[in-house]
Amino acid sequence: MKYIKLFVAVLLLSSCASQGIKTTKYQAPQNVYFAGVSFTGDFKDNKLNYPYSYDISKNKPLDTMFVKKLKTLNNPSLNILTSLGNTESADALAMSLAIDLETTSVSQISSTQYKLVADLYTQILVFDFNEKKVINSYPINLQYITLFDHKPAQREISAIFEGFYTGENPEVKTNLFDLAIEKMNNIQIKPKYGNRLKVNRVEISPEAKKILSSLGQQEDNFKTIIAQSFSRYLVDNQQVAMLPYTKGQTIGSKMAARFVNGDIYNLEIPSADYVFNIDVLNFKTLTDNAQSKTTQTQGFFAYTNIEMLQPDLNKKYMDSKFRGTEHVILLKGQQPALRLSYLETLMNLFDGFSQNISEVNDEWYEKTFHPATFDKMEKEFEQVHEIVNRCK
Repeated sequence: MKYIKLFVAVLLLSSCASQGIKTTKYQAPQNVYFAGVSFTGDFKDNKLNYPYSYDISKNKPLDTMFVKKLKTLNNPSLNILTSLGNTESADALAMSLAIDLETTSVSQISSTQYKLVADLYTQILVFDFNEKKVINSYPINLQYITLFDHKPAQREISAIFEGFYTGENPEVKTNLFDLAIEKMNNIQIKPKYGNRLKVNRVEISPEAKKILSSLGQQEDNFKTIIAQSFSRYLVDNQQVAMLPYTKGQTIGSKMAARFVNGDIYNLEIPSADYVFNIDVLNFKTLTDNAQSKTTQTQGFFAYTNIEMLQPDLNKKYMDSKFRGTEHVILLKGQQPALRLSYLETLMNLFDGFSQNISEVNDEWYEKTFHPATFDKMEKEFEQVHEIVNRCK
């Protein structure tokens, strides 16, 4: 595999704390059984949602590889049991490293350069082993970006995804299992939570669908990316209890989990106490060529509506429009990777959203809302902050 330059190998994962969880002499560690690495969805989803990962699972002992990493866990509040043993106790908890989705994007950025972006979307699922009911989830996303001097072949892309799991590809600096351990070092798993959140619905407007279709973006996958990314920022920035998103389902549903050892569980997703509904409304791009003879500034805009409500009371705490904005400087004539640019704009919007729950950032407000709505948004964020504190 010939690479021109490694752009970035980034962990899309923020630690919940700068240090591991501390326990006191009165707090015994929580026993959690490792049920295995799994794939969410039905068998028919293999080639659509995670073709490279699924093929890798048939040739690599993913369970064994992750168990080896689990031995390095440094979290005194967790006792991970790698043999299911006796799981008949009333509060037997289990966890799985669940693979939800992988995506790849190849774009030609010059006559001799191709940009590859590979993304892997996963989550740590915690569930009641006996009832097969999900208790909490911790999303983990991994992204790798690089340049080729030719259009990358499938075998070259497969080698990158294999590096996500094995850590043996020298170009891929970070692997999924290390990231999962880093996440687990900074979480505290409980058998029960007072209140839980969930992204219940993601909708895409006809205008946004047309743009995404022109960029080759599959609609259901895009909805999963939006829901999981929004959830990840809430979990990482607010340390809340979050139930996983399920496509096309109403509140309270099932999630199929197919384990690499052959087991299949239909996990129940209980009803959330509070839900978010996200509408992706539109995307726009603006170009400024006037500032330089050799470069151009490209601005990207993503328009959404975010709603937070309490389903059992049908009470809304937020229902407002948000504008995400980002910009890059390109050489004149260079074409941006629009799909990736729009996604990054949304990711930064969600990151800012989750941070502003705790503390208002005036600069973020100014680029996200019309000034006439500032007072309304502060009141809505105050309500969201109060609800989020109930979900920790």
